[in-house]
Amino acid sequence: MDLKLGMLEEDIDQKRHSVIQSIDFKNILLSLLGGVLGSTLFMAIYNHTYDQSFGVIRMDKIMATHLNDYGKRNLSSEEREIIAKKFSKVLEVTINQISNEERVILLVAPATVSKMPDYTERVEAAIHKVFYEK
Repeated sequence: MDLKLGMLEEDIDQKRHSVIQSIDFKNILLSLLGGVLGSTLFMAIYNHTYDQSFGVIRMDKIMATHLNDYGKRNLSSEEREIIAKKFSKVLEVTINQISNEERVILLVAPATVSKMPDYTERVEAAIHKVFYEK
């Protein structure tokens, strides 16, 4: 009887150990899966909220276009100063607006060596709208 009882207790211990191992394995897998899902969700929210890309503007082209348009006009020095201040303000506001709307950091094109999206046309269009369309 003692031999049967001993074998029965040994079987129970082995089954208990097997059950504990399977529970530990399931807990490890669930913890791993939860950690991966949690970190993926965090990164998606972070990237959506804070991540910004880079873009370029060709400031030389923007300035050349403006100077060609207004350089040919016969303006007084006061008119030139007013137009220069207005151009400067419109350029600053436009760059900030595009940067905020597109969530992009705009750099001057010659300062970059890699290919980035070019926002020059959008800046020129906004300036054109202010200076020529009334």
